[in-house]
Amino acid sequence: MIRKVYLIVNPKKDPSGAHRDRIREILKEKGIVFVEAVPSGEDTGIREREAALCDAVFTVGGDGTLIQAARELSGIDKPFFAINIGTLGYLTETTMETAPEALDRLLAGDYQIQERMRLSVTLPNGEVRTALNDAVLNRTGELHIQRYNLYIHDKLVHTYRADGLIVSTSTGSTGYNLSCGGAILEPEAQMMIITPICPHSVRMTPLVVAGTDVLTIKLLEGAEPGADVVVALDSGRIIPVNPGESLTIRKAESTTSLIRFEDDSFLDALYKKMKEN
Repeated sequence: MIRKVYLIVNPKKDPSGAHRDRIREILKEKGIVFVEAVPSGEDTGIREREAALCDAVFTVGGDGTLIQAARELSGIDKPFFAINIGTLGYLTETTMETAPEALDRLLAGDYQIQERMRLSVTLPNGEVRTALNDAVLNRTGELHIQRYNLYIHDKLVHTYRADGLIVSTSTGSTGYNLSCGGAILEPEAQMMIITPICPHSVRMTPLVVAGTDVLTIKLLEGAEPGADVVVALDSGRIIPVNPGESLTIRKAESTTSLIRFEDDSFLDALYKKMKEN
């Protein structure tokens, strides 16, 4: 039963605070207690300790707001419910206009929990971090093509010559992966997509592999000066990757739980998106 929620409102999507005021009003009307993340400057105000004491996490913004919240709250096991105030997203479940009716359904228990696969990424320094959307290797600085070896279960599959590589979950397949020509997967598919960024090849296509596969990506030696490479998980903090270093990517043991309604369809959102474009 959802009676207390952790509320995260994206200030960049709601600069006037009108949506924040409205969602507060709706929650109070429905008798739902809320604890609010209070941003300050670059600090999002999101705190795991406070969120862990709630029944669910509500985000108000767009897909990016939910992804950021899932990244910062990856250490707790709470379901997320996303309210959209921007353009149509794939992860947001309702809009501000339909939020009152959606909350009535939540209070009545008329919803389901959808578990989304996360990536577990072992960085060159041995640190292990997780991501809901993707792990992106990309070059910075001067415009030099890099070379990356892709291994699956320690077997060399291909050497990419490209600006970078994206390893995406099915959830992230409609994000940066899509803009780089990657495949779109059903949200609950237990798979990973490897998509090159600006590959130096006319025949290079994205590769879809099983979630049980273990990927190793090695940045090869021979990079020109100024051609630095970094990795970012879910568009978060960038981490340098030096020539000769590797990172390992596999399916994480943890998942991200999303509150969904049975009559809402990923395919409907996909159709609307494709129709717009």
